[in-house]
Amino acid sequence: MNTVRRLFVIGVIILVLALVLGLIGKILSNTMEIASHNLKGASGNTVYISEDGHKEAVYDVNGNLVTDPINMGSYNNYYYKEYPYRHFFFDTVPWIFWGNAKNDNSTVKERIVGFNMDFNRGVRITFKLE
Repeated sequence: MNTVRRLFVIGVIILVLALVLGLIGKILSNTMEIASHNLKGASGNTVYISEDGHKEAVYDVNGNLVTDPINMGSYNNYYYKEYPYRHFFFDTVPWIFWGNAKNDNSTVKERIVGFNMDFNRGVRITFKLE
């Protein structure tokens, strides 16, 4: 393969990667933590996020603040709408591996399933399927 063709192929690969990364970023910026705060049989919990995107509060269907370590709100280092990749890597990934608090007894699998449900909703929102 000659040099010009190699450079063209490399350019196309870079362009495709940029488009894919941009699309994933857009999906992550539409990935709200709904299922992630309704683990272990909880349902109907609503997540409220402060204006700066750092503080969360979760309320159950009766309007009571959720304080159980599995579903309670947490601090976000990065707001998912402004910094979707940073939020994913510095907030979501640690939550997946270690949970919300020291006494969070949800499993990594349960947290992955919760995040996957939220991410799938982010896909539907991004492509206006919902």
